Amino acid sequence: SPLLRAAARAGRAVATPLGSQSRLRRRLRIAEGLFGLNPDERYVAQMTNLGRADRSKLMIGANGAAAYLLGVLRDGPDDPIDRLLRTDLLTYLPEDLLVKMDRATMANSLEARSPLLDHLLVEFVATLPSVRKIEGKTTKVLLRAIAKRLMPAEHVDRPKMGFAAPIGDWFRGPLGDRY
Repeated sequence: SPLLRAAARAGRAVATPLGSQSRLRRRLRIAEGLFGLNPDERYVAQMTNLGRADRSKLMIGANGAAAYLLGVLRDGPDDPIDRLLRTDLLTYLPEDLLVKMDRATMANSLEARSPLLDHLLVEFVATLPSVRKIEGKTTKVLLRAIAKRLMPAEHVDRPKMGFAAPIGDWFRGPLGDRY
């Protein structure tokens, strides 16, 4: 941990010519702050927008979300992967991702389903050992293995494709002179 923190600090120093607001310097600063935290605290730091000091400046009791997340984590299973997956299932999915999907689909008169969140499937997957869920950087290990039997591997192994609007491109392009 101290060695990783020193490496991040050195990386920021090397990236100084890029400017204080460069993406690389910001990421190295964030990484430096995450080293030395235990896995639960690291998860909370990554899932909350403000640090502890900023939250307490903003309002009394503003550490509630972080305290809630830590409580959910600490009440979870001993296996760190299962603890994080359970926490996401109880907090991040219903309070963020599923709300966004619901709003986006309802705004367009669409009904969406999340078949991988079927309670029987979720309960089954919760009983699996972590190595059947995550191997290194590969997630959904068992699902990918089954999918590769049904379709070409290039469809299974392709990177995720998000839904972010290309706002930066718009403002650098045709909308740049309007705002």
